[in-house]
Amino acid sequence: MNKAMRRMNRGLHPMLPLSTAFAVKGGALRADYPARWLDIRDQVRAQETRCALCGDRGALHIAHLDSQPDRLDRANLAALCRACHAAWDEPHVMAASALTNWVRWGNDLRDAAEDAIEHVRRYGPARLTPAMVDVVTADILLERPRPAWVLANILQDEFRLEDHDAARRVMGASLHRLRMRGLHIPRQGWISLR
Repeated sequence: MNKAMRRMNRGLHPMLPLSTAFAVKGGALRADYPARWLDIRDQVRAQETRCALCGDRGALHIAHLDSQPDRLDRANLAALCRACHAAWDEPHVMAASALTNWVRWGNDLRDAAEDAIEHVRRYGPARLTPAMVDVVTADILLERPRPAWVLANILQDEFRLEDHDAARRVMGASLHRLRMRGLHIPRQGWISLR
């Protein structure tokens, strides 16, 4: 991660990855943007003429810094060139790809889960994205069924979340997104993916 990315990362305000603004498209979970997204994107493009990370003046993407498509507040949006946008989103995209490959072909999640945990520990909870939580949640539940409070405790510890209530909300959103992927997850009692 270059200096500009570290600087932008320090300026982020941690937001819990609670978004469920996703839809299954082509067998993968994709962002489901609110109707007003295009207007807001165009407003940001009109205000920003350079990539927030490298200063490039080329074609700019408007990035959701926390990978939550329904969070349209200005502090969560940045104009990034294609290369910087790809670099910024890489941890989220890698976790999402690992989940899609696991659902489709049964690929292992362990490496992707470890990468997600390491990324958050290195750069802080502000870089925690929905797909990163989902890959860790699925990996934990593949080990063995857990009661909800235990799963929330594990997520709180792994991602250094501020309190148990926050961890429970993050867990609930993650289980919802995993159900959106077509996984059968009990809504009460012990939580399992087997």
